[in-house]
Amino acid sequence: MALFAKLDSNNKVTAVFKVEDDSIKDGDGSVSESLGVAFLTNWDKQNHSNWKLSSTDGSFRGNKAEINGTWSSADNVFLANKMYSSWVVNTVNWQWEAPSAAPASNYNWDEENQTWVEGSGRIPDAGPE
Repeated sequence: MALFAKLDSNNKVTAVFKVEDDSIKDGDGSVSESLGVAFLTNWDKQNHSNWKLSSTDGSFRGNKAEINGTWSSADNVFLANKMYSSWVVNTVNWQWEAPSAAPASNYNWDEENQTWVEGSGRIPDAGPE
């Protein structure tokens, strides 16, 4: 099963679709991104053509494509949704990171004060409140 991200004009992922591998195999029997794009463009009633192949486990193109994430064409990777404006992407593992490392697992990022705070609150991997 191939996974394709539908991208808007700003390369934001607006939807993710699964496509049967047999529908998009080339003459060598390999999944073809270009055949997948053609298949989805033809299938989409609005003739949308900005699609990118993703992996289901993040082993291809940095991360698995996810809604509200972005496609970095310069780096050829998908990035998760950026939770905080101060966070930057680590170009080794393609994950968003705070400006400073968390001191322990029981800390949460306080964007307003640009620091880690102990206790309950928004957990970085939990997404918007």
